[in-house]
Amino acid sequence: MTSLYNPMPDREVTAYGSTATAGAYTAQGDDTWYRWRVRFPSGVYVPRMGVWNINVEWHESRYGSTLNNCPTYTSPYFGVQADGTTANPGTNPRLIFHFRSGQVAADGNSIENDFIIAQHDGSGNVMPLQYDHWYDVVAHYRWEPDSSGAFEWYVDGQLQYRNLGIKTMHVFCDGTSYPYTFGMYDYQRNDGAWPSGVDYKTMDIGPTADSVGFTP
Repeated sequence: MTSLYNPMPDREVTAYGSTATAGAYTAQGDDTWYRWRVRFPSGVYVPRMGVWNINVEWHESRYGSTLNNCPTYTSPYFGVQADGTTANPGTNPRLIFHFRSGQVAADGNSIENDFIIAQHDGSGNVMPLQYDHWYDVVAHYRWEPDSSGAFEWYVDGQLQYRNLGIKTMHVFCDGTSYPYTFGMYDYQRNDGAWPSGVDYKTMDIGPTADSVGFTP
């Protein structure tokens, strides 16, 4: 895991109106809006090739366990995808959301929903990462293990993806689902000696778009 090179001293996390330590509001039935501001400083942020450039992640809390002989699967996250090879820093970086949810295969090798959404403009063209820009990112989850779930993703006020009838939780072979944990990182694959850092300014979590100051 790559540490923040200089965590913002004014960084603040507010969950449901409180700055006290709180959960991520990911239990079944929770309808939760997450809004954060993140910047990728030029000369500081160095992406790796591929998609293992994780910034905000909803951790599948059982990952790595085999409770009831049911394997788990990796988690959904917001981050960066880049081209190139592992021998050099990544090229052509772009923002992505890696969405994962639904039924986990009995062997743990796949999951029902597993797809990458790249930030795009109104014409569908993938947008390059803007260094030194404060991104305003919003994710909306209605946490459900069936098609009553919902997911939306916005970047700088522009809708990137919406599905109002999709499973949003991992469902294991015994039919169970569990709440997720949550974190903000600069978590990268350790395949090169390239220090890297990102800035976060705020993270707001609430039950409605209005509660995090956002208008869809």
